[in-house]
Amino acid sequence: MLSIAAPVAAFAASTTPTTTTPAPQRAPSVAGSPTAVQQVQQVQPPPPTPSPTTAVATQKVATPSPEPTPTDTSTPTQTPGPDRHPAVEPSPSPSPDDDADAPENSDNVEASVNWQAFVPTDIADHLATMDRAARQSNCGVPWQLLAAIARVESNFGRNMSTSSAGAIGYGQFLPSSWQAFGGTGNAYDYRDALPAIALYLCQSGLERDPRAALFAYNHADWYVDLVLDLAVRYDRLAPGGPTPEILGVGPAQQDTAPLRYADGRDVRQQSRARIVNDTVRWLGIPWRGRTPGQPISAAALETTTLSMLRQAEVGRSDVGAVSEAATSDNLDGLSAAAWDAGLLGLPGAGPRWSVGELRQHLNLGQPVVVFVASRGLPGHPPGEDNGEQPLVLIGSTPEGFVYSDPSFSSSLGYGMQISDTDLQTAWDAAARPRQALAFVARPRPPARPAHVAQAQAPDTIARLVVTSTPVPVVARPTDLPAPEPPTPSPVVVVTPGPIAAAQPERTAEATAAPPTPPADWSWTVVLGLGAIGLGAVVLRRRARRP
Repeated sequence: MLSIAAPVAAFAASTTPTTTTPAPQRAPSVAGSPTAVQQVQQVQPPPPTPSPTTAVATQKVATPSPEPTPTDTSTPTQTPGPDRHPAVEPSPSPSPDDDADAPENSDNVEASVNWQAFVPTDIADHLATMDRAARQSNCGVPWQLLAAIARVESNFGRNMSTSSAGAIGYGQFLPSSWQAFGGTGNAYDYRDALPAIALYLCQSGLERDPRAALFAYNHADWYVDLVLDLAVRYDRLAPGGPTPEILGVGPAQQDTAPLRYADGRDVRQQSRARIVNDTVRWLGIPWRGRTPGQPISAAALETTTLSMLRQAEVGRSDVGAVSEAATSDNLDGLSAAAWDAGLLGLPGAGPRWSVGELRQHLNLGQPVVVFVASRGLPGHPPGEDNGEQPLVLIGSTPEGFVYSDPSFSSSLGYGMQISDTDLQTAWDAAARPRQALAFVARPRPPARPAHVAQAQAPDTIARLVVTSTPVPVVARPTDLPAPEPPTPSPVVVVTPGPIAAAQPERTAEATAAPPTPPADWSWTVVLGLGAIGLGAVVLRRRARRP
């Protein structure tokens, strides 16, 4: 693998001859690809196909040979790119004296392969292959990461000379690693090497921890930080895919805060709430990055933030255009946009939030959006200052928090960790310190507003009706209906009209008045019996007197 003592030395100008230096040996890689270069295999037959673990052990005991140089002295065809970081020229061909001084057991792989013939010349196909290799990977490899590895390893195929450790080709694989994971493909052809790099990262657990996957590719922390720094710089260019501009972008001249990922990160389980090792809490907040092709702006970051939260709480990530970008001084704007997206923003207990309040809401399963100063955040290029921006807190660790950075367009911005101290520093540097909002799903409104609701019939309730048994009633003489009077026969009256006209009135009176019942004299009998009894009592008392 191409070794880089410093970013400046690694990407020097093409007018300065460069030589490759020994680099730490790397664990074997993955991936098969379609074309074959039998010359490499005939010159240096690789050992039997190892597993990733056995290949690492084999690699550690390997004795690196001096770096061979190409026999073809012609100037290779270089891929045109921006002038900021010209391509690295291969080392000049050695003199006869140098050949005489070379060890007899040196690696002759490069001498048998004219790697300059494989220097990419079709920029469009080169970039399209890079994007396709990322999209077709089974673990969501960002194209930015493939581009960063290609830049560090071979300067996008412009310098594929064999390293002193014996690494070859576009991705600087050891021959044994390429046979095991590149199959019969051509290690010098980017069309075979880019899918191999992507597959290697997947097998190394990129979806769980990008740092660990890159460390498996090259066992050096400086290498991991360098590749991630480049990947973030490509991400900041705001393209939807690789563009010719990336071919001229090199590492930053200043150190950046390194990206650190929390334990339990897994892009495949981003929608599941979980607790890892009883210490790291993850909420089920899926990743949604900045829209490809969209520059970093306050409105874009707010839309991306609401998209993440809406997907988690409502199940949809579509968010309407933001009319007024929210800031730490304007949380009402974020609350209004969240309400329109089906979310309810919860303010803090006081005018300024505390770290304890953040943990309290996270323990309740409520994600929190904090506004912090963007300058100096992990992964942000040095010198970049976009003012303040939101961070979505999606979990907690014993020493800090798990968050997603909406300024990233790739999944590299998901599941990062930040300590309590670093968060408070960035939080206090915002325009209005310690401002945040927790979010839950918006309560569902009633089906119809109450003041315009129409009256509806109540639900039918079945009820039992007790049916009483009828009691026979004995009719008394007074209750008997009055007999109908006989209907008088018509009588021919020869009298004048007034006498004939009075006849109907008498008939009506006779019909309406019932007959008067006979008088009841039984009370006289009772009264007489009572007088007799009273007289008997009086006579008996008088007889007893002396």
